[in-house]
Amino acid sequence: MQAVTGTPSTAMPPNIARRISLAISFSAGAALTAVCFLQRFRADNAERQHAQEAALARCKLRQAESVATAAAAAAESKDSSGQVPLHTAASCGSAETVRLFLKFAPQTAALCDNRGNTPFHMAARCGSVPAMELLLSAAPDTLVAVNSSGESALHAAADWMGSEQAVRWLLQAAPQLAAVRDRQGRSAMHEAASTERSGISVIHLLAAARPELVTVTDYDGQTPLHVASYSGNERAVRALLELAPQAAMAVDSRGQTPLHASANGRFAMSRTQQAPWILVLLEAAPAAAGMQDRDGCTPVEVLLNHRSGIATAGELGVCDLQGTLQLLRATRWPADPAFLTCLEACLPLSAFEWASLSAVCLAAALPAALAHSPARARLLVEHLPPQDAARLRTLALCLARVQRVMDAPLPLPLLQHILTQAGTLLY
Repeated sequence: MQAVTGTPSTAMPPNIARRISLAISFSAGAALTAVCFLQRFRADNAERQHAQEAALARCKLRQAESVATAAAAAAESKDSSGQVPLHTAASCGSAETVRLFLKFAPQTAALCDNRGNTPFHMAARCGSVPAMELLLSAAPDTLVAVNSSGESALHAAADWMGSEQAVRWLLQAAPQLAAVRDRQGRSAMHEAASTERSGISVIHLLAAARPELVTVTDYDGQTPLHVASYSGNERAVRALLELAPQAAMAVDSRGQTPLHASANGRFAMSRTQQAPWILVLLEAAPAAAGMQDRDGCTPVEVLLNHRSGIATAGELGVCDLQGTLQLLRATRWPADPAFLTCLEACLPLSAFEWASLSAVCLAAALPAALAHSPARARLLVEHLPPQDAARLRTLALCLARVQRVMDAPLPLPLLQHILTQAGTLLY
């Protein structure tokens, strides 16, 4: 037998190949099984995570619904004045807070407090146009609503802060509001004239919308100038007189002019308050100083709180001296006893107050002072310029010496007349 020659065979033994094939098959199956298991695990984990997120979302939703329900209930709660939180937010002019309350309880935009004010009234009063726009979108009918006093949102805007922006916005949104009167017959112009916070721009806006508002009267016959004079609003007095000078002579149902109103108002309530609007009114209508109301009182007599012009020191102690003197000078000059009454009631005066009284004014009051008593005459003479006081004293001493030397006393009225004429001739 010949021996087999050539290259040795490299074929894998069948048994080994089978083992390897089985191992490979087993490994592939295991790998596939692992991959499938991993995919199933991931899917199950995603489902569990989604379920947890859904449960958490439902929990948050329930919490939000609970908070919203509580917030809505709180938003509708009223205080002792009948106001809901939206009233407070609107009165502060906070548009963001207003938006938050409207989100939870939009129905509260139409609610009224005990005085009939809606949140829109409150926003208009503080002059917040953004808050007004939000409230109007939630409750459109509040634009023309009036409160229990008959006041519209325009009354509120012109009165409290006197916001030019709010007044302009309201006149554009509802021009008919300018014609609305409250239960006292007052228009928005009356409200603008009543407060110094309201600038003259508001008065001009209202006058441009309805010129007749400048002289319109309320149910007591008072014009906006009466109201401005009573309130001591100098800027409003000047603005209204520029628009309607004839209003300075207008009389109300009691026959009183704006000058009478000044004597009745804030001017008469403060001893230290200066009253420049008195001069403005006197310049516009000098004849008003002598006009009598239906009780027969001139402005100064109204101020002195008695028809005859005589009042007690207690009644006069709160009067503004400078304003009173201006009225007295415009009516009957300081020779009237009312001048001395006012002067005496305001005592003691500071050096500045005495200096503010002109020598002419004091000298003109001398006849009434002499007629009243030597003490009052001495009071005036002491505050005359030193050289003038010295002249009067010299004259008085000369008269006394002549009477003593001649032993012929002169009648007191004659002496008073001589001294009065001397005081008058000094000026």
